Amino acid sequence: MDSQTQKTVRSIEEFESRIANLTKTEENTLRMIASQYVAPRDVDDLLQQSFVSVLAGRAWPLDQEFLVFMRMTMRSVASSDRRKAERRSGLHAVPQHGDAADLHDVADKAPSPEDLAVQTAEYQSFMKSLEGDVAAVAFIEAKCAGFSKTDIMQYCQLDEKGYDTVAKRVRRALGRRDQWEAKHA
Repeated sequence: MDSQTQKTVRSIEEFESRIANLTKTEENTLRMIASQYVAPRDVDDLLQQSFVSVLAGRAWPLDQEFLVFMRMTMRSVASSDRRKAERRSGLHAVPQHGDAADLHDVADKAPSPEDLAVQTAEYQSFMKSLEGDVAAVAFIEAKCAGFSKTDIMQYCQLDEKGYDTVAKRVRRALGRRDQWEAKHA
């Protein structure tokens, strides 16, 4: 690795250390994130595949929070697995004469790649606007992972008043962003 690369990505040792020192809350967060991309029985498999992907060379940028990096890694691994599964030949259920196909079972409810790209860009832009506000960034990560208020307070190390303060800062930042977008649309 050249010196330029070393300055922009974390080492495998840093990743291994981060995994070895996961808190219970972070483990639960990773499981919740994984469950957004796969069936519940496949959550541990997706986590393992994501860890292996990083250990095999997927770069963790220095400027990216761990949970955000893992979310992107899990999404990538799950997407790759789906593409591979789609290429495999297999049996497909076809309705018999007179039977109606249930479109609720057929429709793909996952967001399109374009929607995911827009959502990711918006998320990254918003997170960049909060750069330096560690509590707000942790608050948003916990909210995105589906944490309850109590879990968020524990994860962010906040009391009731601190939680309300951070939530208000985030709402205001979102409001400023919405106003800016409306003005520049």
